Amino acid sequence: MATKHVLLVNNNFATMRGLALALQEQPDFEVEQCTELHDAVVLAISHPFDLVLMDVSLIGKPGVAPKPLQFNQPVVALCQAATTEILALAISAGARGLLHYTDLTAEDLCETLRHFDPRNLLLSATPADWLRKISRYRLTGNSTSALTPRESEMIEALANGKTRAVIAHEFNISKQTVKTHLGRVFEKLQVASAEEAVAKWREINRPPGSRK
Repeated sequence: MATKHVLLVNNNFATMRGLALALQEQPDFEVEQCTELHDAVVLAISHPFDLVLMDVSLIGKPGVAPKPLQFNQPVVALCQAATTEILALAISAGARGLLHYTDLTAEDLCETLRHFDPRNLLLSATPADWLRKISRYRLTGNSTSALTPRESEMIEALANGKTRAVIAHEFNISKQTVKTHLGRVFEKLQVASAEEAVAKWREINRPPGSRK
């Protein structure tokens, strides 16, 4: 697996250290750290980072129009309390996702970042109201081509009637990781529930001659 180079930007030392350690323990992650936004922008100019992880507080405050992020690399915002206002702030500034990292284990965080695709919004949780309120930010349509192999396996298992607990057991991953995978599937298929995801997945994958 290719090494993913990550720039971690956070002005909370304890939080940044914890996140950095979680990533650095994995052989396929290399991490640089900055506490100031200006320093991070300068560092990113001269380093080929694959991804910038930035605390959302450095982007701005909810309700105030943020300045566009000055990174050439995709940015994923980090937050401790996920709300639609914080999500709107991050996406409006140009971030490609929002991770509520206090809900993620170290394993889930690494697995989520490994499969990150900047063409799609990355959300650590996707409640129905989030999906409705951020519809104007979506980039994907009625296609499963953007799904990763693991995401395709997740939605196929769900379509076969398996519960999240059973899927987690069969794939030897945590239930939170299953939730993360399915959240990305829901976002890519532009649906708000498992039932809608299964219905759309079946429709898209139905042989052309059998479609209405």
